[in-house]
Amino acid sequence: GIQPSKSSANTPSGSSYFTYTLAPGAGLDDMVVISNNGAEQVILKLYAADGITSINGSTAFAQAGDVRTNTNTWLSATVSDILVPDGQAVTVAFHVQVPPDATPGDHVAGWVVEAPPRAGTAGGIGASITERAGVAVVIHVPGETTQQLVLGGICLNQETGSNYFEIPVRNDGNVLTDASGVLTLATEDGEEVFTRPADLGNVVPRDGTLLRLDAPFDPGPGKYVAELSLAQPDGQTVVARSDVSIRDKKVNGCVLVAGQEEEPSQGIPYLGKLPGGGTPWFFMILLAALMGALMAGREYIIRRRMKAMGETVDRE
Repeated sequence: GIQPSKSSANTPSGSSYFTYTLAPGAGLDDMVVISNNGAEQVILKLYAADGITSINGSTAFAQAGDVRTNTNTWLSATVSDILVPDGQAVTVAFHVQVPPDATPGDHVAGWVVEAPPRAGTAGGIGASITERAGVAVVIHVPGETTQQLVLGGICLNQETGSNYFEIPVRNDGNVLTDASGVLTLATEDGEEVFTRPADLGNVVPRDGTLLRLDAPFDPGPGKYVAELSLAQPDGQTVVARSDVSIRDKKVNGCVLVAGQEEEPSQGIPYLGKLPGGGTPWFFMILLAALMGALMAGREYIIRRRMKAMGETVDRE
């Protein structure tokens, strides 16, 4: 696990993340606590990562080396490999340095600890499993701030038992922004089919995600109009409106929406809740499952192709 030190003055009451207000060029030192609740000592890798947005909002972290906003470069520590005895915790000092040209608004990064890969199984197949956990670091640079969520087209996924609407969301503002409202589905002639509440957790500035909302029931084949209305904390309302066609055969209508962005990477979730954020994420997650099996399969295919090429050359 990883969390702020109890001595830190930069954590909101009852929170599990760091927050600072720093001017361009300013810096400070703080400490983070890394704990091992296992029965054996472990050497953990510590690194800073850019903050990203998970599906339905709330903060997650990019993988190591995956540059999104480059806010991770604002964090530095003198160590990168931490030996943590079983059942104990280790405190690590770190430094925050805001660049002189930093723009106003919220800049989100985080500290992530990563355990060595271990053998495991996923779906009955051998896999390499990596456990990671993170704690958010939100740095607010004073200045003019704006809240500006931008909604994409609405689509409906009914493939393989799914029955949810999906809407791309982008944060063109410069502060963490959440929103709440309603999704309404109506027939072409305006008759309401249903209305359901819609809640979006924090979206990281200069980032995007997907809002997924379960339909309360299957409307059945036909042509409909879906409208999503979300109110931001500043009182501004953003609206998306799309025609939705439901076929007799259940399909993923979202793959047919022109210009739909590729599903965002979910990165590394963290246990905590930023102001107005979505549902807290589970503290530990298992990533990179099936990688071992996939690599082995790839190696097998390559060898088969090379062997076939050799046999072709011999015949010639």
